[in-house]
Amino acid sequence: MDGQGLEGLEYKYEFCLAGGSKYLLAARDALGHEFFSSSTLPLELHRGHNLVLTVDLTIQYILEKELKRAVQQSHARGGMGVIMNPKTGEILALALQPDFNPNNFRSLSADIWRNRIVTDCFDPGSTFKIFLGAAALEERVVSPEEVIYCENGLYRIGKKTIHDTHKYENLSFSEVIKYSSNIGAVKVCERLKPALLYEYIRRFGFGEKTGVDFPAESSGLVRPYQNWKDIDRASISFGQGISVTAVQLINGLCAIANGGYLMRPYIVKEVVNEKGESIKRNHPKVIRNVVSEKTCKMITDMMVMVVEDGTGKNARINGFEVAGKTGTAQKIDAATGSFSQSKFIGSFMGFVPARNPRLAVLIVIDEPQGRGFGGTVAAPAFKNVSEQTLSYLNVFPQPESSFRVVSRNNSFSTDVFEKHTQDSPDKNYCLKAIPNFTGLSMRRVLQLATEYPLLTVHLEGTGRATSQKPSPGSPLLRDAECLVTFKPVT
Repeated sequence: MDGQGLEGLEYKYEFCLAGGSKYLLAARDALGHEFFSSSTLPLELHRGHNLVLTVDLTIQYILEKELKRAVQQSHARGGMGVIMNPKTGEILALALQPDFNPNNFRSLSADIWRNRIVTDCFDPGSTFKIFLGAAALEERVVSPEEVIYCENGLYRIGKKTIHDTHKYENLSFSEVIKYSSNIGAVKVCERLKPALLYEYIRRFGFGEKTGVDFPAESSGLVRPYQNWKDIDRASISFGQGISVTAVQLINGLCAIANGGYLMRPYIVKEVVNEKGESIKRNHPKVIRNVVSEKTCKMITDMMVMVVEDGTGKNARINGFEVAGKTGTAQKIDAATGSFSQSKFIGSFMGFVPARNPRLAVLIVIDEPQGRGFGGTVAAPAFKNVSEQTLSYLNVFPQPESSFRVVSRNNSFSTDVFEKHTQDSPDKNYCLKAIPNFTGLSMRRVLQLATEYPLLTVHLEGTGRATSQKPSPGSPLLRDAECLVTFKPVT
């Protein structure tokens, strides 16, 4: 062993880990033999410093264990996992599959022991839709409730045809994210000028290095918008034709989770000397504000729907509200230069608890066999990792606020609504407005109702909320009641 860092942090921080060179003075006799005496003692030298990392060993173990299990269960080629604190940019854990023994690396190729989380690029697939959604909502070209015609699963752009996994007719934009409709995403993307879409992509940190303290970081690939064709812009809307690194993807997610701020991710918390004295300390650093907090809240609501009743149901965690997004991307076939019909990347990323995130987690599974959808192969690993990590961090489910659901599928007189929506002589009764329940699942309606302790909710039907009485925005009076009607999704 030569004591020189060859990869990763040891290579990046070789200058402070190695310390100074050590010299030993020696004398030679006439025959060239070296000998030492009390006058040839070793010279004083600068000892190397130590690195204090943001990585938590327990969280690291959880991630490595669950990522390995996910790769094995899906018979995949490999996988990547990253956990970050979305408020600070600290990397709490990162793992790769296949892994290797760093003490026996010489028998393996550099393809195995490089840090693919920062060096390798891949198409993010439908996880990228949340960044499109953030741009569209920020520019007010769409609202969460706006209904978009999804062409029953087929939409032509020039000579190319965009497909959805399921044939949808009309979906609200929230449902476009919830059910991961490519066609819905494309139609919203068409409302953004290419230059503006490109600007938001770059704002979220794609196409540039994040500044994470690892060597050989890639900046990904975002082609200049001047070179885009219509089909290129369409493909980017659902995460194809754009290449990102895992650290870029989770860092962009953290900007949604923390209210709109792109942070510099980092893994070295502090450099200390042999006495334990701090030489240098890293602190959270905001790179820029990307979108407004209001936009982040709307995207978070949509991501919660993804997990509650959409493509990410396998990521549900009992007692916690989870915000997440699934992704499935075709890989490029090296032989043909086009997208492969058999090789995919399945991914899931999310943060929890959704309204006050402690963790942002990304799971990427490379070339899973069978049904390699992100919601199938990556979401369960996210659930297992997050559930165990929250328990380790002593983050427990919050008790629900008191609210009442007094009837379900029962007749209800509309007279009570007219009574409560009339102007009240006591102005103190008008504390809030009745929320908008339309388009939400029954589970989400119940969760939202917990925020309105004055409101009694009545549920009628099954499926998705299609109407309510009183209408959204009506004054919320003391002892107010609201009838929410549900119908099956078609």
